[in-house]
Parts: sequence; structure tokens; C-alpha cells
Amino acid sequence: MRKILYILLSWQLLISCSFANNTRKTIEKMEEEPVIMDCRRMSCWVSDSIADGQFQGHEVKLKLVVFADSSRCSSCYINSLYQWQRIIDFEEQFAGFKVMFILGAKKGDTERLSEEIKKSTLSHPIYIDEGQNILTNNPNIPRESLYHTFLLDDNNNIILVGSPLHNETIDKLLLQILKEKLKPTTL
Repeated sequence: MRKILYILLSWQLLISCSFANNTRKTIEKMEEEPVIMDCRRMSCWVSDSIADGQFQGHEVKLKLVVFADSSRCSSCYINSLYQWQRIIDFEEQFAGFKVMFILGAKKGDTERLSEEIKKSTLSHPIYIDEGQNILTNNPNIPRESLYHTFLLDDNNNIILVGSPLHNETIDKLLLQILKEKLKPTTL
């Protein structure tokens, strides 16, 4: 019995180490190239109206990209965005930080998605990427949703990968990076 338990534990350890190594390699590959962000090819919605898609106000030095491709339930994604309010509030606390929600859409799906956004209670810009240009233009971004939340510097280089909502370590790292790279706003 102990031998079987030892074998099972050894196998589990081997698999978890292999997964961690693959994750590290994937993130290193993501960090090799700047991310191409062409907001002009996306429609930008705020509540019930379309916006110009460009960040207004102070210079954006750090962008947290939260991307959902067309394989995800889009209404589920839109309805879950309220969970990001604490992170969105960092925009007011740190000059130069923005959260960028991007929803990948299939061709012809923009009208349906804009209706979903209108029903949403979130009053933060949501970009609709019809044709999923973010994935097409950035082959270094994997298709797995695990890698679809990342922090970009002012040159669109990835400096952090992971969701601060679902990983306490990422949450702490995000706040640390914001404090180190940006000045707190005065209220």
C-alpha cells in the first residue's frame, strides 16, 4: 500500500513540476515580443454608446489587458466584469494606469455583443475585437485563457501574466509594480 501511495505521489509531483515548467516557458515566449494593440480596429463601448477607443487624459504607462476570445461565453464575460471594480479603482489611484477589457468576437457578432454591453452595469470601456486581431497579430499569446490577462508597459511589452482576481501572488505583484512605476494620484 505504501509503495502505491509513493508511486502516486511521485507521479503527481512529476506532473505538477512539468506543468510549472511549461507555464514558465510559455510566459517567457509571451515576453519576447511587444504586443500589437491596434485599438483603431476595435470598437470601444462604454455602457450604451460607442467611444473613440483611445485612452483619454494622462499618458498611459501601464495597461492591464483582460482578454476573452470568441470561444468564451461573451455574455458571461460581460456580466462578470463587475468583479474587476477593485482593480479598475487603481486607475484613480495611479496616474498612467488603465484596465483594458477586450472581447474577441466572430465576424458579424459586434451588434449582439454591443447589446450585451448596454445591459451591463459596468461603466468602463469594453473593446470588441471583431476578427480577434489581438491573437492574429500576436502569435506569442497562447490560445489558452490562462494567459489572457497581462500587464503591458508603455512599449507594450508584457511584464506580468495572470489574473489578480484569481491569484493572490499576481494581485500583490500588480500592486507592487504600480507603486514602483507610477506615482499615486492626489485626491
